[in-house]
Amino acid sequence: MNSNRLESISVREIGRIVDKFELMRHFLDTNDKTPIWDGEIWLYSNKKQSNDYFKGKVPVQIKGASVDKFSLKSRKYKLVKSHLKAYLKDNGIIFFVVEILDSDRVKVFFKTLLPIDIEAILKDMGENNSKLEKFYELKEQELEVLCRNFIKDSGKQNYKNIQLDKSKINFKSYSTTIIGNEKIDFDQYMFNHGLYLYGKIQDYGIEIPIKKLIIDTKYEQVAVNIGTKTKIYYDYLIIKKTRMKQTYHLGIVSNL
Repeated sequence: MNSNRLESISVREIGRIVDKFELMRHFLDTNDKTPIWDGEIWLYSNKKQSNDYFKGKVPVQIKGASVDKFSLKSRKYKLVKSHLKAYLKDNGIIFFVVEILDSDRVKVFFKTLLPIDIEAILKDMGENNSKLEKFYELKEQELEVLCRNFIKDSGKQNYKNIQLDKSKINFKSYSTTIIGNEKIDFDQYMFNHGLYLYGKIQDYGIEIPIKKLIIDTKYEQVAVNIGTKTKIYYDYLIIKKTRMKQTYHLGIVSNL
C-alpha cells in the first residue's frame, strides 16, 4: 500500500473516532504539507461548537502502518529527535499510529507527548537522533477524556516552567488532577495513563510541573461497622486496587 493511501486511511480513521463525540471537532490534513503536525482536534463545552464554547485544541500527528496482523495492546514506533523538540516548543502533541490491514480493517494506537514526557524521552535518547517508544491501543470511548486532560496539562507544562531547576524551589504544596466522565473506569484510566504532579510556590498561584507519576496501586479507606449489637470489632475497610485485581482488608477499632 503506497504512502498516500496509508495516510488517507489513517487520517480518515482518526476523524471517524472524533466525529463520535458531540463536543469535539477535527481539522486534519491529508496533504502532508506539514511533516511534523497533521492538524488539530478542537474541544467545546457545548454541542453548538461555537467560539463562545471553545475550550482548547490538541495538536496531533498521525502515521499509518501497513501490517499483516494487528498488534495486541501495544506496539513500538520510532520518534525523531527534531520532531520531539518541535512538539516541546508547542507544549506537546498526541501522536497516533494506525495499523492497517486494508481500507476497512484498522486499529489505532497512541502516545500522549506532553512536555514532561518529551523531556524524559530526549534525555534517554542522548546523542541518538531517534528512539523506539511504546504506543498503547486507543479505547475509543476515552478519546475525549484524553484530549481534555491533554489541554489541562499542556497549559501547565509550558517550556519555561519545564526548564526550571526543581531542586532549588521550595514548594508550598503538591497536587495532581484528572478529568473524567461516567463512560470510563477512572481507576483503570489512572493505572493506564498515570498522573502529572505539580508543585505550588509560596505566595504564587502558578503550578510548576515536576514529574509524571506511574500508579500501580490505589488504596481507599471506607468507614464500616462490623460486629454485634453490643460490640464493634472493625470500623474501617481498606480497599486495595491494582490493574488486575481488587482486595479488601478490615481495620480493627483503635480502642480494642
